[in-house]
Amino acid sequence: MPDEKWGEAVCAVVVPSGGATPTLDMIQDGVRQRLARYKVPRRLVLLAELPLLASGKVDKKQLRADLATPESPRPTD
Repeated sequence: MPDEKWGEAVCAVVVPSGGATPTLDMIQDGVRQRLARYKVPRRLVLLAELPLLASGKVDKKQLRADLATPESPRPTD
């Protein structure tokens, strides 16, 4: 995700299931011991579904493009 200070920032894109509402703090706490500090997400975006390719894989190019546009889903900071 574009960032004014660093150029890009790590962003967690999550599709909640079962009525769960994850928070940025929950995600950060869950990955902090497994990832380097600079890889811990600084932003959280909740989506209803991820864009998929015909093969069923996540369309990362489309996801990046969607997050980079002004009308994209707003991150939960």
